[in-house]
Amino acid sequence: MHQTTSKVTRPPKELKAYEKVWLDPAESANVEFMLDSRAFAFWDPTAATGQGRGGDWHVTPGSYELHVGRSSADVAHVVSVER
Repeated sequence: MHQTTSKVTRPPKELKAYEKVWLDPAESANVEFMLDSRAFAFWDPTAATGQGRGGDWHVTPGSYELHVGRSSADVAHVVSVER
């Protein structure tokens, strides 16, 4: 996953979900991933929590690119989503 615009510097790709699938030649399978709000969040050390400690998880609204593939170097699909 990659956020196209962010107020903080984030890695170019962040692993948020994975599933191992073993297939025979010419076999296919459907794999489903559920990404909750935490998957889109980053740790903001400046956020006030009201609990006497600094920092909290924060989701920046905007466009995110989900990269789907066998590895980070072998991306088969890129899907854009809005949060």
